[in-house]
Amino acid sequence: MAENKPEVKFNQAGYQQERINDLMNVVNYCWINPTKFNERFLDYNYRVIFRVLTSYYTEIRVKLKTEREDIDKIMDDLCDYMETHPILKSKTNASMYGPDGRGVKFDQKAWKIIHKCLLIYQNKILDAAESHGMGNPTKKNPIQAATDM
Repeated sequence: MAENKPEVKFNQAGYQQERINDLMNVVNYCWINPTKFNERFLDYNYRVIFRVLTSYYTEIRVKLKTEREDIDKIMDDLCDYMETHPILKSKTNASMYGPDGRGVKFDQKAWKIIHKCLLIYQNKILDAAESHGMGNPTKKNPIQAATDM
């Protein structure tokens, strides 16, 4: 006699939303002091923000058709800029850094560009996720969110 077992359905959306939530928690924490060195990730927080946002983007990229080209370009340009324009540079200036003349200089111009581009990158990703129902649930239409409330 055959048993009637309930059919089990796997819903990826809940797990994906949990991964995205974990990623955004890291991003939000790193934005507290984006130029600080992060001991956990062994890199500066602004670079961690970039890598984590890129992980978020790869989670949702398959659903994005029209936004891919724009986000990919921002990602590539920002990655290239961060590699060629570090915000901390070695500086030799005895009057500023003591008798041995060594120190580190903060590149305000590079930071301003990186900061602005990181915000644009983050907002493009979050806007794209929201427009495809993968953002935060809203009271107006909770059904479009990736998970049930």
